[in-house]
Amino acid sequence: MRNIPTTKKSRFQFSDHQWISLLIIVLLLIALLILSNILGLSKITGLDDFLYSLILVSLVIAPFVLHLPKGKRSYKEFLSDIRLSHMQPLLPLLLLGISCWLILAFCQATGSIIYGLSQGQPLTTTFLRYVFDITVELPPASWSLVKSIPSIFEEILWRGVILTLFLSHYSKRKSIVITTIGFGLFHLLSFLAGQEVVWILGNVVSAAIIGLFYGYVVLKSNSLLPAILVHWLGNTFLYAFTRYIQLNASVTTNAIYGIIITLGLVPTILMILWARFFITRWTSGFKPR
Repeated sequence: MRNIPTTKKSRFQFSDHQWISLLIIVLLLIALLILSNILGLSKITGLDDFLYSLILVSLVIAPFVLHLPKGKRSYKEFLSDIRLSHMQPLLPLLLLGISCWLILAFCQATGSIIYGLSQGQPLTTTFLRYVFDITVELPPASWSLVKSIPSIFEEILWRGVILTLFLSHYSKRKSIVITTIGFGLFHLLSFLAGQEVVWILGNVVSAAIIGLFYGYVVLKSNSLLPAILVHWLGNTFLYAFTRYIQLNASVTTNAIYGIIITLGLVPTILMILWARFFITRWTSGFKPR
């Protein structure tokens, strides 16, 4: 009797199904956020509920349960896959991240100055000191340096796990666009905090736009470090540089300024141009892939 060859079915892997994996990650984040809130973990430890959810999903569930982004790997390989362990050359990476953040900070301060001038605020030394006063976000006045830590794990999840996952299926450009749209829509979770609709929509758009820079700089530098620095420092000192707008302008005006000047188009374009110049001119040690 003639033997009929049989085809062995390949084992299901989440890494082969990027869209299903993305949906599961988002649902897990929402579920863990709700559970953390119910358990009152933030009251017990003083840390944000969102932080627990991000840490669990990005550094525990993704590699050990879902085996993302590249299938079952050792933890060392996982950290390398998502570029979290890529810290060389360290000094150029630090300088790249800090210099890009300075561009972002300058754009935020410029937004406050432009709005102030549009409202008849004279450009005095006192006003400029007010706009550039970062001490309002430093201890002991504020613990924003700690409160902004979730932004670090947002980068690990979105530009580390998720971007790497989509790079296995699509081109770099398409993967960045998909990831940045998802990152922007991810900010719809602000509805859970009861924020105003206009503010949330503005945040979604501006987050999606600046997400283009985060994806670009991660792939260009082959490291998460610059994106983590910009995201963390940007969130830490956002209020310091934009408080004049936040305290004096309408929610709609805040959203528009965020999309154009303080978080969105202008800083994103400038940071991408600077990152490209910086890496091309001064960093022969980077090995983008």
